[in-house]
Amino acid sequence: RYSSSNLEGVDKSKKNIAMCHKGNYNKATEDLKSTLDQNQNNPEYWNQLATCYLLNNKLSQAKFYFDLGLKTSKKDKKIKTLIYNNIGVYFRKLNMYREALDSFSTANKYSSKFITPKYNMVQIYLKFGLYEKAKPILKKLLRKESRDIDFLNSLAHLNLMTGKYKEAKALYSRIPAKYITRDDISTNYSMTLYMLGEYKKALLIVKASRMEQNYYEVSQNNLISKIEKVLK
Repeated sequence: RYSSSNLEGVDKSKKNIAMCHKGNYNKATEDLKSTLDQNQNNPEYWNQLATCYLLNNKLSQAKFYFDLGLKTSKKDKKIKTLIYNNIGVYFRKLNMYREALDSFSTANKYSSKFITPKYNMVQIYLKFGLYEKAKPILKKLLRKESRDIDFLNSLAHLNLMTGKYKEAKALYSRIPAKYITRDDISTNYSMTLYMLGEYKKALLIVKASRMEQNYYEVSQNNLISKIEKVLK
C-alpha cells in the first residue's frame, strides 16, 4: 500500500506522480493534461490526475477527476477499488468520516485482496473508539503482514486504549528501534510503559521522540511532566 497518505494505485516511479509528491503540482498536472486526448477512457489516468490534485489539497478538482475515473472504469473491479479508496481519503480530508468509511467499505467489496482500504477503515474506527470493529481487521492484517509497522502500532494503540497494557507492550517490542522515535509510536509506547510502572524507560522513549508533529507535542510534554514528577 502507499502508506504515507493511504492512497491506492499511485506509482511514485511515474514521473508526474513523483513530481506531485515533491510539491511540483503545476508541472505535474500540466504534463498529465497534455496527454488527456489519448487517455479520455483510461480510468487509471483519471485516478493519477485526481491524486495529484488531492495531494495539492485541491479537493473539488480531485473529486471531479475521481468521478471521471469511476465513469470510465466500467467493470474493472481493480481500478474501482483503487478509486473508491482514494475517494475515501478525499472525504477524510473533509472530516466526512461516514462518507469516507462508506467509500473504503465499497473499495473492499470490489476487491478484498487490497490492504489499504481495510487499514483506512481501521483508522476511522480507532479515531471514534470503535475498538471491537477495528480489532478483528487489524489481527487479519497482521497475519498477512506480521512485521508491518503501522499495523503493529495500531493494534498496540488499541490495546493501550482498552487497558491491555502488557499486550500493547508486546506489540511495541516487535517494532524495530529505528521506528520507535516516530512521534505517534514513541508517545503511545511511552504511555504504555507509564501505565505499567516502567517510568525510566517511558521517559527515555518519549524524550527520544522526533517531535516533528505538533499534534503530539502537548501529549508528549504532559507525559514527560507526569513521569518526571513520579521519579522525583
